[in-house]
Amino acid sequence: LGQDAASDVDQAGLSAAERKALLAEEFYAIKVAEKRGELIRKAAPTDANVLLLGENGTGKELAARAIHASSRRAGRTFSSVDLGSV
Repeated sequence: LGQDAASDVDQAGLSAAERKALLAEEFYAIKVAEKRGELIRKAAPTDANVLLLGENGTGKELAARAIHASSRRAGRTFSSVDLGSV
C-alpha cells in the first residue's frame, strides 16, 4: 500500500468506505429499533391481538414480552407458543 492508502485504513483495518458502510448499517439498525419500540408502546395499552412474524432469532418473543410487560395484563401469566413446533 502507498502512504496515502495506508493512512486511509484505521486500526481495525477498515477503509473509510467500510467505516461509512458500517456506520450506515448501525444507523439503520438504531432506526429500526426505535420504530419497533414505538410500535410496542402503541400496541401495549390496547386490547388488540398482535401477530409477530419474522425469522428465527429476530426477537419476536422479546417483543411479545415487552408488549405484555407494558400492558394492563402485565400482572398475569405470559405464555409463549412456538407455532413451528405445533
